[in-house]
Amino acid sequence: MRSGEATYCRAAISTYCRIVAPRELKNNPFGVVLPLLLCNDHASEHMNSALKAKRRVTMNDSLAGNAQAETGKKTPIDWARFWFAKLAKFHQVHDPSAWTFTEDHVVSFLRSKLKSGVPTWKRLMIVKGLILYRNKFLRSKEPRLEHVRAKLQEISVRERNANDGGTIEETVGKINPNEPDVIQAVRRKLRLHGKSYNTEKAYVKWIRRFMAARCLKSLSGFEKIGSSDVESFLTDLAVDGGVAAATQEQAFYGLLFLFEHVLKVDIRGINAMRSDKPKLVPTVLSKQEVARVLPALTGVYALMAALLYGCGMRISECLRLRVMDIDFDQMQIRIHNSKGNKSRYAPLPRYLVPKS
Repeated sequence: MRSGEATYCRAAISTYCRIVAPRELKNNPFGVVLPLLLCNDHASEHMNSALKAKRRVTMNDSLAGNAQAETGKKTPIDWARFWFAKLAKFHQVHDPSAWTFTEDHVVSFLRSKLKSGVPTWKRLMIVKGLILYRNKFLRSKEPRLEHVRAKLQEISVRERNANDGGTIEETVGKINPNEPDVIQAVRRKLRLHGKSYNTEKAYVKWIRRFMAARCLKSLSGFEKIGSSDVESFLTDLAVDGGVAAATQEQAFYGLLFLFEHVLKVDIRGINAMRSDKPKLVPTVLSKQEVARVLPALTGVYALMAALLYGCGMRISECLRLRVMDIDFDQMQIRIHNSKGNKSRYAPLPRYLVPKS
């Protein structure tokens, strides 16, 4: 082989391995090494194939870029960067990468948008984007914008009901009028914010316990209640109640929601004694014990217990299960809107599938 042909052959093999081989490797692993065994008679053919593949890749990338530019679709991260750039430009920041915005910066930016006629839903998207930027890039809890987001969500719901001719009661559902007015107000706020029913039950439970501990009956009784009362209540839970840290945390967030969204009182400066109750090791049944328990159940209870044990799902997930969520072909169950509004797949036990 002459030197020119050898150079041409090496170029063909190099181009093939860089462009074509990665695609052929998935379907034909042995085809990747074929150019290394080819002589110069086939080098030209593979060189042309590689160049055509390269042109196709370039053309597809160009078309994909043009399509994205035409549709203008952005990911939530893109919108987070976009609104941060707009915020920095509004405040005339020369070096946004070294700038940390505050709540006042965001509020003044939103007020300017309100004066220029920007609707509430769009201002809500701005706040959500800035919260995502704070969590993703700043990795900090400051500035706290959740209460701004909650207020805009409430305004957005009211505007939508006004446009549709509906009422707040139609949005949040029926609320027991015999409950204390403070409990009714908490339920209404929780539903406006889209909280789950389990969260609503937990928050209402701790608010009721707080009211019982302070002998409160209605909203008017909270006029003299402040952060010191909340701090004392949380400390009593840890010292006298012996609750776990997670339980104390749940009580705190329930009361925080009450004071921030219903009473409009800031109680962030609480320094209650933290619970030091150790975590308990869960009691787990052995396979032999499960084998004795399951046959003792009958009917729908036996099916539910088998699903809980075989799929690892929660009781609430099992109760909400639909026929359309069961996929017999792929032997899996789709679980929708579980804890944290997340969805996932769970394996379907074979012994639960009826034999045809």
